[in-house]
Amino acid sequence: MTSSATRSTAARAALSVALAAALAPAGAPAQDREASLDEMIGVAATDRDTPAALVADIVRYDENAGTLTADGDVVVYYGERTLRAASITYNTRTGAIAAKGPIALQDGSGTTLLADAASLDDDLRDGVASGARAVLADGAGLLAAVQGTRIDGRYTALSRAVYSSCTVCAASPTPLWAIRAEQVVHDAETRDIYYRDVVFEALGVPVAWLPSFRHPDPGVERRSGVLAPTFLQSSSYGLAIKLPYFVTLGPNADATLTAFPTENDGGILEVEHRRRYASGGFDLNGSFGYLDIGEGEGPEMRGHLFGSGRFDLPHDALPSGTVAGFELATTTDDDYLRRYDFSDEDRLTSEAYVANWGDEDYFHLAAVYVDSLRVNERDSAIPQPLPEFDARLAADDPFLGGALGFTASGVALRRGEGRDVNRLSLGADWNRETIVEGGVALRGFASIRGDLYQTSDDPDFDSDPTLRVAPLVGAEARLPFISFTGDVTQIIEPVAQIVLAPQNFGDDNIPNEDSLLVEFDETNLFEIDRFPGHDRVESGARLNLGVNYALVGPAGLDFEARAGRVIRLTEETSFSAGSGLDQTRSDWVAAWSVGLADWLRFSNRFRIGDDLEIARNEASAMISGDRGAIRASYVFLAEDDTAGALDDRSEVSLAATLRLDPQWEVSGFMRRDIVEENFVETAAQVAYRTECAAFEFYAKRDFTDTQNAPAETTFGLRVRLYGAADGARRRSAVCGRP
Repeated sequence: MTSSATRSTAARAALSVALAAALAPAGAPAQDREASLDEMIGVAATDRDTPAALVADIVRYDENAGTLTADGDVVVYYGERTLRAASITYNTRTGAIAAKGPIALQDGSGTTLLADAASLDDDLRDGVASGARAVLADGAGLLAAVQGTRIDGRYTALSRAVYSSCTVCAASPTPLWAIRAEQVVHDAETRDIYYRDVVFEALGVPVAWLPSFRHPDPGVERRSGVLAPTFLQSSSYGLAIKLPYFVTLGPNADATLTAFPTENDGGILEVEHRRRYASGGFDLNGSFGYLDIGEGEGPEMRGHLFGSGRFDLPHDALPSGTVAGFELATTTDDDYLRRYDFSDEDRLTSEAYVANWGDEDYFHLAAVYVDSLRVNERDSAIPQPLPEFDARLAADDPFLGGALGFTASGVALRRGEGRDVNRLSLGADWNRETIVEGGVALRGFASIRGDLYQTSDDPDFDSDPTLRVAPLVGAEARLPFISFTGDVTQIIEPVAQIVLAPQNFGDDNIPNEDSLLVEFDETNLFEIDRFPGHDRVESGARLNLGVNYALVGPAGLDFEARAGRVIRLTEETSFSAGSGLDQTRSDWVAAWSVGLADWLRFSNRFRIGDDLEIARNEASAMISGDRGAIRASYVFLAEDDTAGALDDRSEVSLAATLRLDPQWEVSGFMRRDIVEENFVETAAQVAYRTECAAFEFYAKRDFTDTQNAPAETTFGLRVRLYGAADGARRRSAVCGRP
């Protein structure tokens, strides 16, 4: 057999000679026959605007019969259409093509017609095939039939056909799901598949019948239509089903409407709307229903609305990169979201903002509203930032070198009842880093901030404005040591930082709204101010001391650790007794993580006092591999009355996933409160997923009990039928990865 280039050249030459012999007048000289052939090919190209080419191992021309025969891996190219066959016979007088299989006819839409034998016209647009199969969207779906007809290069009509996107092979001869019909027509232009006398099958068993049916072919990315349902059973609302309908609203928008009827409460309608513009876009999703949840007051309207959006603002009036956006979250009552499993949040935050975030500079202006879903917490008592802003401008220091920063921030906190607070803050900071001889990394820094407060509607605080000025200076030194021993690399880095600031800034007339909860750990050991907000400022002189260590070894072995503490040179009274920062010597904070292999890792973070009493302890272990993963975690937090934690809190959780094979997967999750000795949440799922479908059965139990949303158990079944399969799902095919 010759190479492709040789075959193509030989076939084209043989085809030219054969056509010349077939088309030229009898008795004409050879050069006249070639001229006549060129002329006729020119006419054909002008009429059809589509040149044809043939590649084959052997080409024969029968001048008496007027037939051209090509054998051996035959390929015919005609514009976007390609015909592959074992052999073809072309009748030059009738224009008919008879092809013997296996045959594959491809068009420009990604559809391939497979057949055992076929009769086609000379432009490969019309024909009849026996033993026909239509492969749609480059293999995403398959139509098989006894006989197929190709019409006008657009329609593929199949008799007694079956459609499925499931891969079929000897190991899986029956598709997981299929649509069987007396007649099927595929429209390659509109990308629709039409069925007549339709039977829906699951594992070869008929489950439903319709007189007619239509759906887009698997090559269509977006098309209005019904989506797969989800079946539910809840101890609160009983049996339920979610029936979604997807609606396209043009190339940049869509909506999903989901009917959610429940056995005990009534019906809910879920609505999701997405829209995109050149400058940004937004997403909205919500639900509403006229529901009776057994309160004795009859049915009432209940629902929720969530949303988010972000848009670029014009650059001619504002700096480049400025955006405006919003976050929206609201509900009619406290227990609605939990009861119907829309959200587990106990506070909902809505925000409208304008922002610009650069590498060093930033600006953020927002109005925020917080809606509490917590028991015995009134919305009127929650401070609402209306508005708040933060800004920073960075510049190079022309005198001492390093970097300068100028900051401004403010907030107006409003309550429906109780204290209101206004704050305006202005500040400046300086920072410079250098490495000196011996590899010591030095950093110097300084800052000053002025805060102006005005408090009203609270007899505990003077309503006159209060000014606070908080300066500080400091320095930091790091000296890393590196060791190389065989395949093991070790790094140890002692760090020392000194911060000098006045002692106690006079916060007596400033309410603490944003700095109640201080989490002291290894991540903020070297922060110059460990309060999370503006209302409190860490004062006094102190040393922040610590050490970092890292080891990298062979075969996935690695270890890293850091530890340290704060030593105060002056007294600091702003921190709570449970923060670990209120004494002259703080608690020790430390963290370590070790990877013994690529699939096994342990980590631990803790805070401990000099008396070895543990104030905080977080530990986790992760085992992961090709067959699944297991993650276990443990958290202990000691009581801190000032921060609102009146008791010790301790919890353990476990999550596991096991892939039994490429299709079957089981998973589970649980959280347990060790102090109260009860479970918080448990869940389990069994999933069967292939390239064409997914069935996920899950059960979960929420042990949290409120007035209208008691502890609840929910069972659910999610069904997904894929019209097209991506690469990840095809790896789960029973027939193996294609």
